[in-house]
Parts: sequence; structure tokens; C-alpha cells
Amino acid sequence: MKALLLCAFSLSLFGQTEAAWDDSPRAADLAARVSSLKPLLNQLLPEDWVAQGGSVTYVQQWQVAQDELAALTSSAAAFDKQPKKLTLALDTYFRLQSVEWRFESLIDGARRYQNQAIADQMATILRGNSPNRDALRAYITDLAARKEQEFTIVNSDAQRCRAELSQIPTVTRRSASSKK
Repeated sequence: MKALLLCAFSLSLFGQTEAAWDDSPRAADLAARVSSLKPLLNQLLPEDWVAQGGSVTYVQQWQVAQDELAALTSSAAAFDKQPKKLTLALDTYFRLQSVEWRFESLIDGARRYQNQAIADQMATILRGNSPNRDALRAYITDLAARKEQEFTIVNSDAQRCRAELSQIPTVTRRSASSKK
């Protein structure tokens, strides 16, 4: 019984140390900066680019970029609510990368077929978000390392508890016939 209580106590302490840790980047701030691209995106006219000889893929990229901005905002909001969820951190990071890659192509199209100033504004916003992206990447790396460490601790405690519990003699039951 003593071993069982010790195991339960050590696992409860593990959960308390996790709750004290919260140094996540503000994903909503990161998404808000990227969302400032939306008005510029709305100014782009990729159909006109096609008429000027541009690729029809610009139109598709423009449509997908709008969807990706919305998805990034949603993902970042979910991550802000649960900053210890590695899956949400990764989803936010990958969506941010996707938005950046998509916009790089649209920036090239805007420079070539529409307006250099809009392209420059978009590029400035994207590049200005680099510190936020880098902080998110560092946070994800740290979060993954902490999760691995937590798993190692829990696994080690579980193995130790299992070994201790296996050493406790079991109470033998008397058969019903021996009681009579």
C-alpha cells in the first residue's frame, strides 16, 4: 500500500510542475501581423495578371492565400488557448510557413503585373514577422524537448511503480469450502 501511495504521489507532482510552465509566444500577435496582409491581398487583381500574360496559377494562389490566412488566424487562436499542445503549435507554424510561401509568389506577380508598392508592403510585413516565426520555431523545439522529458519521467515512474507493486505479496483468498 505504501508503494502504491508513493507512486500516486510522484505522478501527481509531475502534473503540478507542468502547470507552472507557460512561456509560449503569443500566436495571436503573430497571426494579427500576418492578417494585416488581407487588405493588400484584396487589392491584388490576379485575373488582370492573366490577361497580361501571367500564369493562371496566380488566381488559384490568390484564392488559396485567402483561405490560408483565415486558417492561420483560427489555428493561432486555438494555440493561444492551449499553448502546451504541440500539435497546435506545429499546425500554427506550418500554416504560417504556407502563408509566407504563397505570398512570396503573389508578391512576385504583383511586382511584375500590378503594383510595385503593394508588393513591397506585402514583403515588408512578411519579413517583419521573421522574429515572431523564429520565436515560434524555438518554442516548438523547446516544447517538444519538454514533452519528451515528461514522457521519460512518467515512463520511468511507471516502470518503478510497476516493479514496486509486483514485490507486494498478494492476499491469498481462502476458498469458499475452507470457510465452512
